[in-house]
Amino acid sequence: MDAKGLHRFSHFSCRTQQVVTSSTWEGLLIEQSTLSADTKGSERDTWWVDICDATEEEVSTVCQALSIHPLTAEDIATREPREKIEAFRNYYLISFQALLPTDDFKSSRSLKPSSSIPGSAGFYILVFKNATVTFSPSGCHHIARVRDRIRRTQDTHLVSSDWICYALIDEIIDDFEPYMRAAEREADAIEDQVFIARVDDVKALIPQLDSLRKSITQLIRCLTGKYDVLSGFVKRCQAKDRNPMFPDGDLLVYLGDVQDHLVTTLTSLSHFDEIVGRSQSNFLAQLSVNNIRLSYDVNAVLSKVTILATIFVPLHMVTGLFGMNVEVPGQNVDNLGWFFGIIGHVSRVTRGPRARAMTSAVSGVPRGVVANGQHQSGAAIDEESLWEMNAGGGGLAIGEAVEWRSGAPAKLGVAKLSRETARKRGRDVMVIH
Repeated sequence: MDAKGLHRFSHFSCRTQQVVTSSTWEGLLIEQSTLSADTKGSERDTWWVDICDATEEEVSTVCQALSIHPLTAEDIATREPREKIEAFRNYYLISFQALLPTDDFKSSRSLKPSSSIPGSAGFYILVFKNATVTFSPSGCHHIARVRDRIRRTQDTHLVSSDWICYALIDEIIDDFEPYMRAAEREADAIEDQVFIARVDDVKALIPQLDSLRKSITQLIRCLTGKYDVLSGFVKRCQAKDRNPMFPDGDLLVYLGDVQDHLVTTLTSLSHFDEIVGRSQSNFLAQLSVNNIRLSYDVNAVLSKVTILATIFVPLHMVTGLFGMNVEVPGQNVDNLGWFFGIIGHVSRVTRGPRARAMTSAVSGVPRGVVANGQHQSGAAIDEESLWEMNAGGGGLAIGEAVEWRSGAPAKLGVAKLSRETARKRGRDVMVIH
């Protein structure tokens, strides 16, 4: 068995201030009759037993020896995380969540809550009339500190089981002080950097802000439950007639001091949380402004590049085409015949779609000739009918008429279609038949 396991059970006498340790409950050498007398309220010496990391079997053994209620034994064995206070016939139970220091818990000056968020574990205090029994987790230093505090106390008659309970509560709450001071220093440092930090520094501070805010939120959550328990404890102590197991008198002054300290700590942590939240919003706003400014600068550069591309890309294309090692039309000719030949070819190519449009527009018109406003079949055609036959366009001048002959249009004469009608239609008119 390791050295830690040899001292899991410890007995402290408030009169002799001697500590006896053992690895088992029986090894404490405390007779059952003595324990029973003390827990029932005799005027013997006040003693204090602590069990560190108790197993379910050990909890059951201790509870049977001290006549502890099964509900209390179940809460301790299952590590009930809810903080509460409960009163029974011969004792009262206070359940707290105590902080477990991390590896870098060296001093309050070097501690950074954003880099080491403390853990917590259940701490259970059973207070009898002349005895105190605690179930503590490994790693907490509250037991040793309270024992040293008892040794420094000059008035030994003041030390009772209720006073030991008060001292333990005070030590558990005082354990939050270093983390609160570290959070205060870090929050103030971050607030000072809001308007002087560079963009790269702001990006590095955002994760630090998130971690610090998470740590502060965890501290507030742990202390809020303790405030509710302590308020209920004080109220029950003030109603002594209905709760005879709870202390009264001068101990209420000590409990009130602890309650004031707890309220001050919670108020400070809430203030620090507001500072960190405001700094986080300012950092994010600064990043947003920087991103907008960067986007504006990029757009300005791209517009300049676009202007340069508009100027130089066509020039580059022309120089590239004429710089190729191929024959260029007209390079060996002294006249411009080649130029007009290209223009004529382009015109001929572009007129092809217009002729096809004429063909499709007159496909449903009977074959014949329109001349002088008369269809060759003898039916008179007014201007509206002429316009309908011209609905597809075609490119001939106003007043011309054509004949549909074997799929090819041909000019035949002049139909009487006034220019006013053509202007009303909004385009050049051609009569197609």
